Amino acid sequence: AAAPAPPEGRAATARGDRAAVHVDGVGWIVAAPVARGSGVAGSVHAVFAERPDRRAREAFGILVSEFASVSEAAHARMRDLLTLFDVDRSIRAEGNLERLLGALLDSTLERVGGTRGAVYLTDGDAVLKPSVVRPAGTPLTPLLRDSGGLAALASGPRPSIVRTLTDEVRADAPALLDGAASLVVLPLHADAEGIGGVVLAVDRPDPVPDAQLPFLTLLAGQVALAVRTARAYLHSEELAIGEERARIAREIHDGVAQSLAFAALKIDLGRKLVARDADRAGEELTQAAATVREAIREVRRSIFALRPVALERYGFVETVRRYLADFGPQNGVRVDVDLDDPGELDVRSEAVLFRIFQEAMHNIAKHAAAGTVRVRVGRAEDGSAFVEIEDDGRGFSLDEVEARVTSAGGLGLTQMRERVEGRGGRLRIEASPGRGTTVRAEIP
Repeated sequence: AAAPAPPEGRAATARGDRAAVHVDGVGWIVAAPVARGSGVAGSVHAVFAERPDRRAREAFGILVSEFASVSEAAHARMRDLLTLFDVDRSIRAEGNLERLLGALLDSTLERVGGTRGAVYLTDGDAVLKPSVVRPAGTPLTPLLRDSGGLAALASGPRPSIVRTLTDEVRADAPALLDGAASLVVLPLHADAEGIGGVVLAVDRPDPVPDAQLPFLTLLAGQVALAVRTARAYLHSEELAIGEERARIAREIHDGVAQSLAFAALKIDLGRKLVARDADRAGEELTQAAATVREAIREVRRSIFALRPVALERYGFVETVRRYLADFGPQNGVRVDVDLDDPGELDVRSEAVLFRIFQEAMHNIAKHAAAGTVRVRVGRAEDGSAFVEIEDDGRGFSLDEVEARVTSAGGLGLTQMRERVEGRGGRLRIEASPGRGTTVRAEIP
């Protein structure tokens, strides 16, 4: 390090000259810029006790060139790492496949300096369908995997850099490739099976050097992993919907249907007894009316439980607030609420936490006969997000129901615990007959 160069020294640095400049009390200073791309990233200064000759200045220039190469390589590697970091963060944070692919496409376009791009996906057939495109709204048509052209590139074994676009390739996506001078194509593979491809259009003829192909291969693998994970999540949601339908069917069969059948028998019996035993007929009809009213309440509870949950729209806390605003009047229960910021949660953890909350509230409505319910949401001392539900109802014996699914087919305690622990969290349940129940779920 040296004292600041005098004005003539700064001028020499800007020009790229390596003339030696003398600074009193310091020595002879030689400076050279560090080039990066078409610009200047910085400069290197050397201090000599004696005035350096031409050979020393040339040696200094060689060292600066080597340093610039190393700096450029480090800069490129840092950009690669930042891109992978953004991709990984998107995969962890986003559960919606379309938004996830949009974020990954934006990161990839920024990395290669592209202005337009698209993600094509296949459902296991011979058609590559456009899933996400930039700019949004660009008209694209599906590609046939065996038709050659752009489809062949997107279905290939490895990423490719296309520096000369043929008419056949341009014809497959004219709106996307209009004005493009080159392409970067990243085929997507999951378990050795092609699931689509990412197409990046670049306006300059040389988008990235061939040395970037290993990185692009890694990036394509991350995108393919994101697609596979999101599809698995969607599949799990479909399974959950199927489970919920089965639960509703069992609930209607075991609860409402049997209650109504019992009421119908009582009504028939009451009609037969009207002429012979009016008092008993009145008792039977009163019991039938009570059964029908309970069946109506059960139907209302089922309808309330079936209402769509707008977690994605409102966020966890606001969705809980809206749910509880209706829960109290619907079930004749007083609800005390203490909702605080639980911190940032990914969508899957949010969904699990809300599912536990919803199941606990459903059990209170159906089984607890509670007068008051207290719900707390916030952040625990270790930073985990938590939801806690406490009621003053009839309670139950943990030993008797620990491994049992509810009679309506909902989540049993074991299933609730497995879901929370699957997200790295913990579930605590305190209950005893006649002393109410407390359910607390925490997720990092």
